[in-house]
Order: sequence, then C-alpha cells, then structure tokens
Amino acid sequence: ARHRMAVEVLQRILPPAAARRIIGGVYDDFENYREITIVTCVVEGLDLNDPPGAIASLNKYFNELDNGLKERKTLLKMEACDDSYSFICGLSPENAADHTVKAVDFARTMTEVAAATDTGLRVRAGVHTIRRMLGGLIRTLCPRLMLFSEEVEEARHAAVRGVPGCIHLSNNHHPCEETLSYGHICRTVVPLSSRS
Repeated sequence: ARHRMAVEVLQRILPPAAARRIIGGVYDDFENYREITIVTCVVEGLDLNDPPGAIASLNKYFNELDNGLKERKTLLKMEACDDSYSFICGLSPENAADHTVKAVDFARTMTEVAAATDTGLRVRAGVHTIRRMLGGLIRTLCPRLMLFSEEVEEARHAAVRGVPGCIHLSNNHHPCEETLSYGHICRTVVPLSSRS
C-alpha cells in the first residue's frame, strides 16, 4: 500500500516520463523540452501587520489553486519560497500541443479565485513561453525536477510589472494569442528584465 501511495505521489508531482524514470530507479537523466509555458501569479494585499491573518489568507487562496490544479493533470506546480504561485505546462508529449492555452486558462482561474475569495488579495499573473529548456532530476534522497533556462524568471517579471486582476503575456507568448477564446488588450511593451 505504501509503495502504491508513493507511486501515486510521484505521478502527481512530476511529468509522466520523469515519474517513470524514478520508479525504474533512474535518477541521473536530463531531458530537452522543445517548448513549455510558465505562469506565475504574484499576490498583493497581504496585511503584514497581522501575520496570522496574512498566512490564513495565503493558505486559503493557495489551497483553492491546489484543488483546481489537481483536476488539471497537464499542469505541474513549481516550488517557490515567497508569496507567488507558479506552475508549468508542456512537460509531457500528451499536452505539448495546446499547453499555452491550458496555461492561460488556469492563469485566468488564478485571478478569478482571488476575486471570489473574501481575503482581500489581488493577483497579477504573468505568462511566458520558453522554447528549448533543459530539465532533469536532481538528488536521490529527495528527488526534485529542476528546470534550467535563463528565461524561467520572465513569467514572474511579467506578473510583477502587471496590473492586479489581469494576465500579462510576454512577447514570447504573443504568437499563441490567436488560439485563445477570450480577448486581450496590448498595453504597449513593458521591459521585463535586462534581457527582454
């Protein structure tokens, strides 16, 4: 029973190919991903004068997102150690074709959940598509999927410079906009970092 539970956890938190490699005992393996989309939401509106209230608000919001993410097998949550929430889409061949649309759709959910919960939180979501990224499993005791690209932070920069309640797309994401079923507004070009 424990082995089955461990396998289920691996399959929930890692892309299918990476989970199969760990289950088979292969750890030192890297993969080149042709194209993936990263989404980051940055939360504002926390009352830092009330730490228990701030933690309760973040927990309520992030738990809602985790529950929504569980139903969407194509999205993989990324680890963060701040008040942001990030996920990635496109790591497995079965969802590579429409990963951008799925990612933007959940980014929309991120802003809607913040508006619907009575926490007073406001969310800015940033979306960035990366072409050519290296990823692999690091460590054997507590394996982690690490992704390597100079562009990983671009989604966060798009969110940080954005407007609360909106989804902000980087220029790399721009060519996929015509596949979306909802409208968009071009705000002009906003520099995200020293590289873009």
